[in-house]
Amino acid sequence: VVEVFFEHADGHWACFTGIPMIANAAKDRAVSAGGPTMEWALGNALGKSTQFPALSLSLPRNGRNQRDNPTYSWKGVREPAPTYDTPRKLADLLMPAMPAGSTNAPDPSIAIEKRRKQSILDFVRQDAKALEKKLGAADKARLDQHFSSVEEIERQLKLAEMPKEACGVPPETPSGAPPNDTCMPLMAKLVAYAFRCDLTRYVLMDVGKVDPLPGKDSDHDHGCSHESNNPDNIYYINKKLEYFALVLKELKAWKEGENTLLYNSMMLNGLDVAQGWRHNFDNLPLILAGNAGGQIKTGRHLYYRDVTWNNLNAAVLRYAGMNVDKFGADGTGILPGLGG
Repeated sequence: VVEVFFEHADGHWACFTGIPMIANAAKDRAVSAGGPTMEWALGNALGKSTQFPALSLSLPRNGRNQRDNPTYSWKGVREPAPTYDTPRKLADLLMPAMPAGSTNAPDPSIAIEKRRKQSILDFVRQDAKALEKKLGAADKARLDQHFSSVEEIERQLKLAEMPKEACGVPPETPSGAPPNDTCMPLMAKLVAYAFRCDLTRYVLMDVGKVDPLPGKDSDHDHGCSHESNNPDNIYYINKKLEYFALVLKELKAWKEGENTLLYNSMMLNGLDVAQGWRHNFDNLPLILAGNAGGQIKTGRHLYYRDVTWNNLNAAVLRYAGMNVDKFGADGTGILPGLGG
């Protein structure tokens, strides 16, 4: 399960917990979650068999209009989840098998940096050669595809981290991370890597603000969303959907048995308001992609009246294997009509 959502006002802190947020103090604008977000609801209940019960990801956040609390993913009531907001941080988490070097080195950071410059494949290549002799043609092809994917991730990580003066990379965000257009393709590859290696089965990713239009400041994304006749909205909406499509493309590229990784997954994409200039919560446009292993019928536009989003969230949890009858403060049951 991957949820990709767009930040906007306070609603995005509650849309995947299904519970209103809790104010930290009477005069404090900062808030905490009233419960776990969906990836952690699943991870806490079903994620014990994988290395990571769930993963909380985001792209680097930038721009003026940020809320006081930057946490979008929650393990439980008032318990923020650790969030990995650059491809390098996520890659170091998912690919830690390379030796870290001697702790007796004068500066351990030097050993770590040396490790980063080596390929993770260098440490498993001999074992892989021995394994290949025992594999059939189909499994050997899958192993070759996996190695090629890891090599491509490493290549793109190195390009993303090259000094901008050396390769003409656009100016970095205030956080020091590469631009989001550079980060997102790598994040998508790493999500697919985590899924196909069964490191985790539940991910939430916040795409936040995309890189601004040329000549616009970093907060233009949020600003133009409040102007109903601003054509720039189309650019930002399309760009965020392109980010979502990158994850779909990566999962679709991998075979898993007779189907693809995408077919066996669910991808919920949404935003917590329908129109930015109204801050309204009716007629929310949501996308549910993937077939959940054949449980969901795709390729349809479904319209529901007087139904809470939490009923869809409850359906996602149920299709993922969690025994629930409803979800969230206003959930009334399982959203019908999604089955294949």
